[in-house]
Amino acid sequence: MADQQTPVEAYGQLSQEQRTELATHFLDQMKQTNHEAYEKYAHIDVNTVTAEQLADLHEHTARHLPNVFGVVMQHPVITAALAGFAAYELDTRLGKKS
Repeated sequence: MADQQTPVEAYGQLSQEQRTELATHFLDQMKQTNHEAYEKYAHIDVNTVTAEQLADLHEHTARHLPNVFGVVMQHPVITAALAGFAAYELDTRLGKKS
């Protein structure tokens, strides 16, 4: 089922421009929370961010920053390009229906 793809598979479907927009959103949200792991991810070049790097941000925020994760999963790029993936992830990880 398409909704059950891995984050790497889902983010791999996006254009570089879309990945850049999401990486920027993930990092901005992490910075706003003053999360200690922000520095671990701050080095990511958002202009060349890979699907694997986005998946790492995805997994980290899902585990440690559920509020950030929820905000990013509702970003227009996600809702337009990966709506089924976002709904599945929100339901699975946060127990929410989008």
